[in-house]
Amino acid sequence: MPRGSLVEYALLSLAVGALFGWRSYSGVSNGVVDSLTAASIGGLVHALVKDAPFFFRRRRLYWTHLVGLALDRRVARVSMAALIRLPLGDDCVLLVRNRKTRMPAAFGGVLKYYTKTSDRIERELEAASSTFATEGDAVDREKYRNDLRLKMPLRNLRKFLAWFASGGGREDYPLREFWEELEEAGVANVRTSEVEFSRYQTVSTIRWEEENQWYSLLNYDVWEAHPEPALTEAVEGLISLAESADAETNGLLFRATRSELIAGRLARGRFKGTILGDNSWALDRGVPIPRGWWRAR
Repeated sequence: MPRGSLVEYALLSLAVGALFGWRSYSGVSNGVVDSLTAASIGGLVHALVKDAPFFFRRRRLYWTHLVGLALDRRVARVSMAALIRLPLGDDCVLLVRNRKTRMPAAFGGVLKYYTKTSDRIERELEAASSTFATEGDAVDREKYRNDLRLKMPLRNLRKFLAWFASGGGREDYPLREFWEELEEAGVANVRTSEVEFSRYQTVSTIRWEEENQWYSLLNYDVWEAHPEPALTEAVEGLISLAESADAETNGLLFRATRSELIAGRLARGRFKGTILGDNSWALDRGVPIPRGWWRAR
């Protein structure tokens, strides 16, 4: 939130509007009213200038929203994901999801909205699914159903973000993905284990994609998992197994240090040099964020 709060902007704007309205209604010019009007306008301009670095450099959503009002044909694509930080001491656990990329990345994935919210998503926000599911593949269509990976008119972006921030009508943390990925990695009886989650950080970026002619908003809500000791021991055992020569490359678990997260690749063990997924840096607040991203305050 900028230093000039929304309340500050609202009060100043109301003051300016009320004073101008009074002058128009009365049809007279009053020195005191003129002074108050000028002071209110000055305060509003000062608040906006004071927070210009916030809006312009850190959160360009403000400016893209203004552009969207004038050029409503522009499109925004949003991808709202949740990642899970699973700590082992000072390290983080990463997962290899498929055999093709063999790329260790964070647990988690795109959040889903609940079916009861579909009408609001489709009608009020004019949003439509924007997944990369294989065309005509019924399995893929079901897998990606209700993903918060959407396209919408840019003018509706702020309304969508306000709905997302409310937390209603959608998943919060990705417990579903966490269970599925641990099971894929070979953890037995994972759904009977107790895990608590705490919010760790949120990182976001918005950028114009010339090729697709849309603004792309990426948002990662990072949650830290606090599993019971038995689940932690099972994870540590699978990490040791991953180093064996005959281990499969799908569902493997790795541990990465902060220096490896910063470098973007593993620096030890059988898979030394393996490039990490492009979201792994978000798992540690001590890792510098890439240019164009910001951390929520």
